[in-house]
Amino acid sequence: MAISTIHRAVERGLREREISDFKKGVSDGLFRGTMNDSDREDRTKLNTQFYYTRGYDFGVSLFSELNEEEE
Repeated sequence: MAISTIHRAVERGLREREISDFKKGVSDGLFRGTMNDSDREDRTKLNTQFYYTRGYDFGVSLFSELNEEEE
């Protein structure tokens, strides 16, 4: 397998992990209201904590907007 093929596969896997962590963050912010620290160590090792945090912040803002509309 060529180096470029391996590199693309690794990048694709990382992007999928980044998207997955973003989605987890949105879900936790929107439905739980708290960050899930159980897999923080894995996110830190893979350098995807940033994406989880951005998703969490987005989920919290969605939660706030939904509650404002209900009032």
